[in-house]
Amino acid sequence: MADNRNENVHRKEEPDRTGSTFIKYFFIAVITIAILWFLASYILPMFTGDGGGGDMNNGTDNNDSNLEIDIDGDLNMDGNEGNGDDGNG
Repeated sequence: MADNRNENVHRKEEPDRTGSTFIKYFFIAVITIAILWFLASYILPMFTGDGGGGDMNNGTDNNDSNLEIDIDGDLNMDGNEGNGDDGNG
């Protein structure tokens, strides 16, 4: 006696995930490059002795201080503003 079995095989086809995999690994690469750039630009220069990084001139003038004061008008100590009169005639 012959064994007659009918097997129904349903093949499930999954959608192509190449696009989502590419996007996932692309953003992983972008984030990794951004972290490495941050380390190279800001963290590593702190250990080289030139005062830290992040500025456009490679940390060469971190000790320079520029102070500019622009005064228009009179300064007097009695609180009267205007003509410089100190109130004594």
